[in-house]
Amino acid sequence: MIDNVNPFQAPVADIEPVTPDETPAEAMRRRYLKHEAWVRSASLFLIAPAGAFAIYPVVWFGGALAEGTLDVALFVVMTVVAWPTAAALLTLGVGLRRLWPWVPIPVAVVSAVGSLLFLPAIPICVFIVYVVYCPAGRMVFSSQHRGVIAQTPHIKYRTSWLVLALLLILVGLLGLSLLYTLFVDLARM
Repeated sequence: MIDNVNPFQAPVADIEPVTPDETPAEAMRRRYLKHEAWVRSASLFLIAPAGAFAIYPVVWFGGALAEGTLDVALFVVMTVVAWPTAAALLTLGVGLRRLWPWVPIPVAVVSAVGSLLFLPAIPICVFIVYVVYCPAGRMVFSSQHRGVIAQTPHIKYRTSWLVLALLLILVGLLGLSLLYTLFVDLARM
């Protein structure tokens, strides 16, 4: 009996591949989850300028009022241009975060205009257009994927603690530099 045993023989038992208990919708959601996160992060490049456009006329007004060089007509024109632009950018940014299906075309137009008006923004605008129009981006904005998201609300993208810590450090450094600038300006007065 021992003579018939080959220690180098492959197992003869039927071994089936182990598959997790995952529905097709969950598999599809996990496949595109990282790209959803990229699209949602690209929305910050629209929301941040929206805040700047909204705040700029108010800051300019305060500075011009303090210096005594207030030009009301210029303030009105600046506000009429800046605030609707801020509203449009904010709407597109929220649309990217919520994956609204109509958002890719206006985002591409805004990215093209932004790259023409502000040349240092070209890499960011190219990134936004790529994230929205690559094959994974088109899938993320499709109606099929919206159905998958509705079926799998329990699947969420988790940002690593290292990225969050680096982000907090960056925001803290920016805040400290702003405070330093304010205190230096106050000390000079």
